[in-house]
Amino acid sequence: MTLLITIAVAAGFLLVTQYGESVDEEPRIQYGAQSLQAYTSPVQNLEDEKGAFYSMLAYYGAQHLQYYIPGWKFIDGWHFMNFLAFVISIFFFYRLSRRLIHPVPALASTLLFATQPVIWGHAFINPKDIPFMAFFLGSVTLGLEMADHALRAIAAPSFAKTAGYRLRFAAQPLFWLAGLFLGFASAIRSLGIASGLLVLVYFLAKSGRKGIGRALPYLLVYGLVGILTTFLLWPYLWSNPVGNFAASLSKESDYPWIGDTLFGGVLFDNANIPISYIPTLLCLQFTEPALFLFAIGLGLAVVSVWKKADQRPDLLALGAWVVAPVAAAILLHSTIYNNFRQFLFIVPPLFVVVGLALQFISEKLKHRAILFIPLVVLALLPGVYWDIHLHPYQYIYYNSLTGGVSGAFNKYESDYWTTSNKEVIEYLNHIAPPNSTVYFWSNNSTAKQYARPDLKLVENKAKILSQNRPAGYIVLLGTRPSNQRLFPNSPTIHQISRDGNLLALIKAIKPGDLTGLQ
Repeated sequence: MTLLITIAVAAGFLLVTQYGESVDEEPRIQYGAQSLQAYTSPVQNLEDEKGAFYSMLAYYGAQHLQYYIPGWKFIDGWHFMNFLAFVISIFFFYRLSRRLIHPVPALASTLLFATQPVIWGHAFINPKDIPFMAFFLGSVTLGLEMADHALRAIAAPSFAKTAGYRLRFAAQPLFWLAGLFLGFASAIRSLGIASGLLVLVYFLAKSGRKGIGRALPYLLVYGLVGILTTFLLWPYLWSNPVGNFAASLSKESDYPWIGDTLFGGVLFDNANIPISYIPTLLCLQFTEPALFLFAIGLGLAVVSVWKKADQRPDLLALGAWVVAPVAAAILLHSTIYNNFRQFLFIVPPLFVVVGLALQFISEKLKHRAILFIPLVVLALLPGVYWDIHLHPYQYIYYNSLTGGVSGAFNKYESDYWTTSNKEVIEYLNHIAPPNSTVYFWSNNSTAKQYARPDLKLVENKAKILSQNRPAGYIVLLGTRPSNQRLFPNSPTIHQISRDGNLLALIKAIKPGDLTGLQ
């Protein structure tokens, strides 16, 4: 496991500068900087539906990485901090898997999890959902371990000797660590509190009616550490802890996002997203071997819940981890967009189920164990291939159920975070004459820091139509069919695409090309 983490960190370090900025990163960077200032002086307007913990951590880390590593921009350090959060998820995923799965199949499922293109791509550019996945996963894993540790102590004959023993036990490092991670997760997204609820239900279910009183001191220590950590790491809560946390939770469950979503070749507004949206995308954005193994593992999990009492609490907790948030989002008509990125935190339990299938196969091959290794390699190959082939846009991956990445073109979202603007502007840096004007039909926020100082960047159609409109270049995102039809008389000089999926177009325009668009 140590070798895997070392390789992952080294790969991230070498590749990080090749990823472009995503549209959601600048607001998180600003929020992190403002929240850090709150520790030294009053800061206004800190309201946000997300917590400040990770943004502050990543901002602080990115500043130092930029300073110490020649050639890195701030955004590169920020991306590397995102990737380190992903590495944390690899560590805790293996640790969670080991609760039910033997070391070798657990390592195999960890590799399959870590090499999924949709996760690998998000690992660099997603400052919200990847860190939340990592710390939610860490909170649940450590919380379950804490619960097991406490339950063993409750069952020990020496437990009832002194109340002092109980309190000393409740102050052991594992309880503090579990409580800290509960606080970390809750101070990234208020939904992080759900990781504590999973642990609480598991704890109470296993302690039984008789053990609830004995378990109470541990739960109090765990909960108080989590609450205090959340409060200290989220300055927005300081003025009104309960009210502001509740407001954040309410806003997060129904975020006021305005836009449309491409799904199955149809543009849907937020009010009409089909209930099949999340389940469908979960089936389309993981590799075929992962889906096949999940189907086997799910059957094994159902049988184990029925027949194996010792595994039942863990498996039911994993099931609740996945089903509860998805069901709540569907029933409450929560705002969902950008595919299932807001639900990345439910991916780890899905791949634990994959691990159950790998363990089953490993046990069936016990007399021919050497065959397990090539089978794992075959399962990993599609993910590794697409990680390389789509680089640095792995998050646009779709499997063969929708015809692959090319088949998803004009049917499902691809580069919805406009990370391709980095490649766009770097091309224009090379070919555009001095002082050229570059129009961005959608936005230029993810291109600005990569642009030559002399280039004049004009963003969004409203500003383009209000200008005198000198000749120059216009950048059109390829994620919408309507964009691809704009400016039919202007020649396309370059395009960014992967495997037939168009991400961005660059066209040369004359002043007259914009006439009549009002």
